[in-house]
Amino acid sequence: MQLLRRPAWARSQVVTPDPVSGAFTVRGFTPGDYYLLIPDTRPGATDDRLLRITLDETTGALAPLAIHMPYAGALTTINGNATKAIDGSGADDVIVRAWGSHGHVIDVVPAPSGDWSAEVPPGTYDITYRSAGCQPVCHGPYTITAPEEQG
Repeated sequence: MQLLRRPAWARSQVVTPDPVSGAFTVRGFTPGDYYLLIPDTRPGATDDRLLRITLDETTGALAPLAIHMPYAGALTTINGNATKAIDGSGADDVIVRAWGSHGHVIDVVPAPSGDWSAEVPPGTYDITYRSAGCQPVCHGPYTITAPEEQG
């Protein structure tokens, strides 16, 4: 990672994150605007991140940042059937969320039969079925593993 100082875009520091947690610390900067350039060097990755950060002019403080890179590996399929008890038709939508953070992953509109599927990164998820006039139904956690590579 590189920390760039505005307005000249001069490189202020190269940061090496912890290889397991990804955590990093940047210290010793004067207040003002910076950009954190985070190259995504994982196989299959197509997107780097550029994040603007501003150190407070009075205190020089910056709250801790959480930076999430897009998943770059092979996706796997999660699927199910979501029907309404009242008439057997498909639910209006299915919401897949990350189990630990409750962060939104994907919405899916099931087929009229209620069958649905989605491509997701490996991880642990909860799934909510929703339909107008009905209470939402939430299931989980479900742990999805990476697909096995064909050799």
